[in-house]
Amino acid sequence: MTVDAAQAVLECSERMLAAANAGRWDDLTRLERERRALLEYLFAPGAVVDAGALARLGRINDEIVTLGESHRDELRRTLEDGRSRRRAAEAYRAGAG
Repeated sequence: MTVDAAQAVLECSERMLAAANAGRWDDLTRLERERRALLEYLFAPGAVVDAGALARLGRINDEIVTLGESHRDELRRTLEDGRSRRRAAEAYRAGAG
């Protein structure tokens, strides 16, 4: 992998991590598309992959995945809370009417 290509992928990945840390999920999605294109170039047939850059990319990606899973779980809890409140309100209305 060329140094420039590896650096571009790492920089994009770091921007993705910053977006995830800040809860900017729309930015993360946009950056993921950008990174995918860079990765396709980076891992083209015959490309030489630098093990150090690949390891760093893996660590950054693991952090992004962990943050994404945490956000997903938070959204799931919020959705479940909303459903519970709606059911409670419906039961209250049914009992009051």
